[in-house]
Amino acid sequence: MRIDRSLLVGWSKLVSGNVAAGVLRLIGFVIAAQALDIAALGVIVLIEAYVRFVDGVFNFQSVNVLTRFLAEAKHQKDSLRFSGFVKAGFVIDGVTACVACAIAVASLPLVGPHVGVSGEWIGLAMAYALVILTRILGVTEAVLRCFDKFWAIGLRGTISAFLVVAGSLVAWSMNAGAAAFLAVWMIAEVIANVIFAAWTVAVLRRNGAADIWRADARKEIRAAPGFWSMLWQTNATFGVRLFSQEGDVLIAGALLGPAAAALLRAAKNLASMLGQLGRPLQQVASAPIAILWAEKNYRRILSYSGELSLYAVLGGGVITLFFVVFAKPTLSILFGADFVAASAVLVLLLFARSIYLSGVALLPTMITLEISDRFLLSVIIATAMFYIAIATLIGPLGLVGIGVAHVVFDAVWAATGWFWSFRKVLRLEQARSGVAA
Repeated sequence: MRIDRSLLVGWSKLVSGNVAAGVLRLIGFVIAAQALDIAALGVIVLIEAYVRFVDGVFNFQSVNVLTRFLAEAKHQKDSLRFSGFVKAGFVIDGVTACVACAIAVASLPLVGPHVGVSGEWIGLAMAYALVILTRILGVTEAVLRCFDKFWAIGLRGTISAFLVVAGSLVAWSMNAGAAAFLAVWMIAEVIANVIFAAWTVAVLRRNGAADIWRADARKEIRAAPGFWSMLWQTNATFGVRLFSQEGDVLIAGALLGPAAAALLRAAKNLASMLGQLGRPLQQVASAPIAILWAEKNYRRILSYSGELSLYAVLGGGVITLFFVVFAKPTLSILFGADFVAASAVLVLLLFARSIYLSGVALLPTMITLEISDRFLLSVIIATAMFYIAIATLIGPLGLVGIGVAHVVFDAVWAATGWFWSFRKVLRLEQARSGVAA
């Protein structure tokens, strides 16, 4: 099927915001790399990775599940149901953010020394973990998706990254230490998250949403088939995924030292720019896919998702080929001569991201097809293969072994995800044909 204009407009808004945020984040990291020695930068990277890891595991990732039910309620013009799910999202995200924050703070004195964060850094890391309290991002993004406010979704990252750059420049000019840079990263995100939540509330009011806090969230959840199972499975999926997304940095710090963690983060920051093409497609496609499901147009869900993924892969391949040639000079110019050692892992990470883009629409597709358990299984299988690859390769290859492990992960994940999606659609079509007969 042809990609409709509204999706392209939404994608362009998100890409512009995400690319701007990505470039600014990269500049902020460049400033930190120039201002600090590589070991100190590595410790900051490890603190950030650990907090992200704990947040991702224990703070519910509710955005895709909420998007599905909010989009359905909005499509059906059921304002009470819509408000009930919004309230449920705020409560769930808020409670799990508090739980994740408490776990991160309490566990740092025990876990920190084993991943390269110890001594005077523990107190600073515990303070940084408080940023989790402002990460109620699932319900806020889901609401903005449903009202086509995609530019606002991208704006959160842009504001945060801009504040990081501004604060980092001030810290650099004052010859401040690593602790100042860590504080800048924290304060910038807190401000952006608060603005994002406030903007979501304003959008709800402008669109005449019923009184959110008087809505009956429990009633709507009870009436929603599979709400809790999809939420648990999606959260478990993101939690398991973080074992490779952030766990690799922690492994590098624990086994190869903080400097290796800094090298890996530099490569990942550059490679993540490729993800700016893909994730916006996932974000803007969630609501249309949910509507196709409501219309029982199962085949179009797959064609819609497949075409999105094809466009993303083509873009990713071009960018990867560029860095095959220019990885070393790019790393040297941006971060310094010490970071040239990350050139091989950078190319591998870009190749892995290109493979990821072949399944960029799998998450909303599999949630909508009610096989989020299979999505979780795909991630579990891929994560197991990731750690087998790391255990085998990190000894002889170091950071390159981590890069190869990422290629393995994305290849296994995409192949299994598409297999289960095609099988589910085939069964749905067969069932519908049987009923029609």
